[in-house]
Amino acid sequence: MLLKKLRLTIKANHAKPTPPIGPMLGQRGLNIKEFCTNFNTTTQSYIELTPIVSDLWIDSSNNISISIHGPTLHYIIKNFTINNNINSKTLYIISKYLKKYDKRYQEVDVIKIFKTILNICKCRNININ
Repeated sequence: MLLKKLRLTIKANHAKPTPPIGPMLGQRGLNIKEFCTNFNTTTQSYIELTPIVSDLWIDSSNNISISIHGPTLHYIIKNFTINNNINSKTLYIISKYLKKYDKRYQEVDVIKIFKTILNICKCRNININ
């Protein structure tokens, strides 16, 4: 039986039993060292220090299941931005990629994802060509 779901953003290959991860999991009586080992193993395919969004599913026996969603949207946009500029075609390609590969966006229309990315760019004062 599922008791709790936690959403965390942790840098790839850098889960450590120190704050904020240690206290967050420790107060729930979870095995922090085991989580860190599993997370770091699971995220080895990502570039080191990439912020990874993940869900932790905790059952009544304090077993943890990790669901990795991938890099944050802000991180993806930042890596495609050159001199505070980004091409709208690039944004659309990112939208299609997220729709196909990121579990968070698989049920969302590509145009809605694209508009979300546009809004993030506007909020961050990124010029769209």
